[in-house]
This record gives sequence, structure tokens and C-alpha cells, in this order.
Amino acid sequence: MKRGILLMVASFSFSYQLAVSMNDAKKLRSCGINCVPEGNVCIFFEGNDKDQGERVRTYIFSEYGIQSFYVGKRTKTYNVSEPEKRQVASKKPIKKAEVKLPKKVLKHIYSFQVVSTKSLKDAKKAYEKIKNMPDARIEKIGNYYVVRYGLFKNPKEARKYHGKFLTKCYYIPDRVVN
Repeated sequence: MKRGILLMVASFSFSYQLAVSMNDAKKLRSCGINCVPEGNVCIFFEGNDKDQGERVRTYIFSEYGIQSFYVGKRTKTYNVSEPEKRQVASKKPIKKAEVKLPKKVLKHIYSFQVVSTKSLKDAKKAYEKIKNMPDARIEKIGNYYVVRYGLFKNPKEARKYHGKFLTKCYYIPDRVVN
């Protein structure tokens, strides 16, 4: 009796899906980007190439100021009805302080950036030093806490304040943690 070799070929494919919250899905739809509701999020991109997904994610953020995130079997999904639950890196919810910052997205503004750190404790220390500056805040961007102040329309407007690192950025209220 001859023994044969059984050759099995298995193909596993994984699709990367980018999603946004239901509120952000309305913004995308108004820009002509189709979103498919799935649970409490809307999927707007699906593909096998993660690099392409990153390019789409960067484009959506740079053009529309919308933060997206990956969902799927290999990644965790979060209930994004609350902005704090978008904090993928942190398992503890972050409570927002009562600040008088705008409640709408502002594109192409200028702010002084004080520090960018992975530690909320370090960010709070830096924030204490600048909390009396106009529009002082701590933003959670990806895995980093970024301490900034000012929401200036142009660099000329920012000159009356002293700071070392003036950056052109977006102001997204959902990112503010303090």
C-alpha cells in the first residue's frame, strides 16, 4: 500500500474595515462618501491592503477632520456613541473638564503645542502650567496626549502670545479630554 501525501491549501483572507461614528457618517454622506451602518458604527472602507486603508484614513482626516478607526475580527470594536470610548489606547474612560471651547470642528487653525506624550499624567502636569492661556486643552490623538493652547486664525494673530511651537492643525471637540 502506497502512502500518499495529502496537500491541503487553505486561503485565509482578512478584510480591513474603516468605520466612523454615526454622527461622522452624516458628515461623510454629505460629502458624497457612502457609509454602510453596522451596529453603532458606519463602515466606509473595506479592503485587503492596510496601506490603502491608511491612505484613505489620512485623507478623510485631512480633508474633513473626521477621525476613523479599524473594525473587524482581529481588532476590537468600540461603542463610539461616547467620544471617550474612542480612546483605543486607554481602557479607563477620560472625563472631560468643563471648558469653554467651540463645539464644532475648526479646520486649519493655529495653536501653540506645548507637549505630546503617551502619559496622561505628564500631559496634566504640562496643562497646569498653561491652563490660564486662551483655549488651553489636552487632546487625545491616537496614542498621544497633546497639550495645546490657542485657536488662532492665522500666525499673525498668534504673535501676541509667546510660544515655541506654533502648528497648523484641526480643532476637533471629540478629541479634547481636558
